[in-house]
Amino acid sequence: MQTTTMALSKEERSRLLEQAIRPYLKTGWLVQGQTDTRAQLVKRAKKKSCLLIIVLLLLGVVPGIVYLLWPSKDQVLIMEIDPTGKVSRAKAKA
Repeated sequence: MQTTTMALSKEERSRLLEQAIRPYLKTGWLVQGQTDTRAQLVKRAKKKSCLLIIVLLLLGVVPGIVYLLWPSKDQVLIMEIDPTGKVSRAKAKA
């Protein structure tokens, strides 16, 4: 028995991509770029807490400086729909 998978139309793939993106948008991700079959989402790095910086500086200069200098990077996610409708997700470097 042999199964064949039919290729979906661009409209169907676009609809599936929109459905796959929706939960990410609810959790703070933003669409940075999108085509019918591919989307790039980004989640901005959180801002550093001023209160935490002050507490760390009071506890010792080194922890406060390390926290200030520690890089906060955006998260990037690339989602793509293949011709059969399978969603692939890959993290990318910001």
